[in-house]
Amino acid sequence: MITISNLKFHYPNADFALQIDKLKIESGEKVALVGPSGSGKTTLLHLIAGILLPQEGEIQIGETSFHRMSDADLREFRLNHLGLIFQEFELIEYLNVQQNLLLPAKLQRSDKAEEEAQFRILPLAKKLGIEDKLKAHPKSLSTGEKQRVAIIRALLSQPKTLLVDEPTSSLDEAHAELVIQLFDDYCETQNATLILLTHDTRLLQHLDRVIDVQQFRTAYAEGANP
Repeated sequence: MITISNLKFHYPNADFALQIDKLKIESGEKVALVGPSGSGKTTLLHLIAGILLPQEGEIQIGETSFHRMSDADLREFRLNHLGLIFQEFELIEYLNVQQNLLLPAKLQRSDKAEEEAQFRILPLAKKLGIEDKLKAHPKSLSTGEKQRVAIIRALLSQPKTLLVDEPTSSLDEAHAELVIQLFDDYCETQNATLILLTHDTRLLQHLDRVIDVQQFRTAYAEGANP
């Protein structure tokens, strides 16, 4: 379960602010974050991931509260408990696809984590049609192929929470359908929570709830409460 309470966030030297009195997302729930550009969808996703921290309020995932956690603890939490898929893909150019996929498991410094990730790579790559790209380097991949690599990487550790930014933005209809079904199956078998930022209306029918982030958007003036 994800719980956000009394949250206030603003960027320095900007009038953008988010204010969320209470938001709860149940374990196993699949939720879409929607809203126009600038409404705060990505900001909210980054807050839930602990990449951004609010000026006030609390964000809790399961039994873990981000309040007063150190940067190192937050990084460790993301590595071990969250599956993150952002539009930048964050692939390392000098590593091949398989090495990029295994990097999070290596950072966990656990032989078991790396062994389990290695075991899961090929089935997921086959499902998304990139099994022939595992030895390729990112510069040789299309944008859609990079997106599928990022999706596989997020699923390898079998996280209970998936935070996903526009997962089908670079995919054709056939591959988008594969990704939608993959998320469906994963959430059902793992009882995983999915929070998905999207403009793709094809995804909405597969989700349990749609949250319009614009309702949380407010103005911020220095010296005033947002």
